[in-house]
Amino acid sequence: MVGAGVLGLPDAAKYLGWVGATIALVLSWVVSLYTLHQIADLHEVTAADGTVRRINRYHELGAYAFVDFGLTQWMIVFTAVHLFLIHVPSFNSLRWVSLVAAVMSMGYSTIAIVLSIMAGKQPGIEYNLDGLSTSAGIFGIFNALGIVAFAYGGLPEYPEGPDSVKCQ
Repeated sequence: MVGAGVLGLPDAAKYLGWVGATIALVLSWVVSLYTLHQIADLHEVTAADGTVRRINRYHELGAYAFVDFGLTQWMIVFTAVHLFLIHVPSFNSLRWVSLVAAVMSMGYSTIAIVLSIMAGKQPGIEYNLDGLSTSAGIFGIFNALGIVAFAYGGLPEYPEGPDSVKCQ
C-alpha cells in the first residue's frame, strides 16, 4: 500500500477507532487478495470445447468477460488510454517515477508519524466523536471505509505485470 491513499488512513481511524480500522484494513487486504487470485485464475481459461486459452492483458479479460462489448468500444477505450501514454517519454522512465513515488510515500508517512509523536497529546483537543450528530458519525464511518478501500485500490494488477517481464 503506497500512495496518496495512505494519508487518509488516520482520518479513517478517527471514525472507526483502532479496532475497527484494523479490522477494515485486514478485510480490505483480504478482498484485494481474493480479487488478485480471481484474476490469476482467469489467466488461463478452459473453454467449453476443452481448449485452454491464455489471457495476458486486461482488454483480453474484458473481451472474454463482456462478450457483447465490441471491438469499436475497445478501440475507443484504448485510444483514450494511449492518448495519455504517448506523452510518456519511454516506459523505462516510469520505473524512476515509481521509485520516487515510493520514496516520497515512505517519506511523508515517516514525517507524519514522527511529528505526531513529537507533538504528543495537545491540550484542549478532544480525541473522541462525542460532539458529532448521529448522521455525521454514520457518514464519517462510510467515508472511512471508502478511504480504506482507496488505500488498497491498486493491488490487483496481475495480468499486465508477468506478461511485460522480458523472458530470457
